[in-house]
Order: sequence, then structure tokens, then C-alpha cells
Amino acid sequence: MKRVNLYINSENRTSGDPENFKLRLNKTISDIHSIHFKACEIPFSYYPVNSSNNLIIFRNNVPSEWHALLTPGNYTGDELATEIQTQMNAQVPGFTVTYDDKTLKYTWINATTTFEINSISTAIKILGLDTTDPGVASSYTSKNCINITGTNHLYIISSKLTQGNELAYADTTQKNIYARIPIDVNFGEVLRYKTEEHDSNVSVYDGMVDISDVDFKLVDEDFNQVHLNGLNWNMEFVLDVKNN
Repeated sequence: MKRVNLYINSENRTSGDPENFKLRLNKTISDIHSIHFKACEIPFSYYPVNSSNNLIIFRNNVPSEWHALLTPGNYTGDELATEIQTQMNAQVPGFTVTYDDKTLKYTWINATTTFEINSISTAIKILGLDTTDPGVASSYTSKNCINITGTNHLYIISSKLTQGNELAYADTTQKNIYARIPIDVNFGEVLRYKTEEHDSNVSVYDGMVDISDVDFKLVDEDFNQVHLNGLNWNMEFVLDVKNN
């Protein structure tokens, strides 16, 4: 076997977007026995509050129902409290939303009406709520700590490198996950992840395979595609290839 380095940059993609793309190689790499995922650099430019987790559905005891959409972006706890208050008041006046940085929870008060935030809201993790409806009241506080940092890790999905097989389990679901990347930087920084020689991020194929194109998709821990807002990312692989 000989070893061949392969460097992939989403900027050189053949089609798609930086976070979901295909790339055709200039030359087919033949007789590949295994592929070692070595490293990646991903900008933390995706918004922790985004289109997959920004919907607040709330109602009163009439019942009437309203939908408030949080503006996608990166927030502090206080900034998001102001955004929540603004968007809910745009639907029903009278809300005051405050953030307690000691408990990491929000408190809602409405002096003019009772209300309930529906547990099917996509923003429940951000708000510190769970899948149980809290009941109609004029005020209440988050049951759990809020989560405004977003996903704890990213999955790199690749049908090509997993050869169409769902090789990994995420909780109880099998997916064509190629790598799991923990998030250990702040918004606006670059996530740099590198494996060691003994790490298990290696795809070993039953027989020799040829690769002329590759595909990659970045998703969060709930398998929602993340959006890098125009920035590119890159990966490094080492391929074990049969000597000809």
C-alpha cells in the first residue's frame, strides 16, 4: 500500500453551497483500501439562532394562537431576551422578558393576558423549555437553562465516502455520518479539528474502491443543515492506495 494525501476545500466545489457541496476530482483515485480523516477547519459563521430553531408558538386560554419568529443571529442572553420580547409583543402587547445570568433562565410576564408557550415551538431549547406544555399563566420562568450557543457538535455527512452505507449511529438512528466534530470555539472563530494517528476515524472498505468525486454536508446535532453564510471550509484525508 502507498499513502496519498487528499485536500478538499469547499471553495473548489463543482456544485452546491459551502455547507452542502459536490466536488469532482481532476483525476480518479483508484484501488483505495481505506481513507483516514485527518483534519478540518470550519468557520463558526453559522448562526446559533437560525431558521431551524427560531419559532415561538404561544397562545392564551381562549384559545388564540400566535407565531413569533426570532431574527437569526448570534446573541447574548440579554440580547436574546430583548429579541424575544420584541417579537412576542409584535403579536400580543404586554410582554416583559428578562434574563437571569446566575440561573441562565428567562422569565416572561404579561400584565394584560395569560399565555402559554407551546412545546412544539422550534425554539424550546433556546428558551429553556421542554416537551411538556407549562400551562396557561400570566408569568413563568424557564424550566431548564437556556441554550443560546447552538449545537454542541457538527456532523460531516458523506454518501460517497461511506459508500452509501449508514455506518454510524446518532442516538438510535443510523446515518451516513463520516465524522463528528465537537464545537470548542466561540462564534466568529475557526474550529480546527485534528485526529491523531491512532484515532478511529478511518473508513476501511471491503474491496478496493475508486473515487472520482466526493460530496459533503454539514449538519447540527439535530441533523439540520448549517449555513456558513458564504464562508468556506476545508478537510484533509490520507488514503491507503494499492501499489500498481
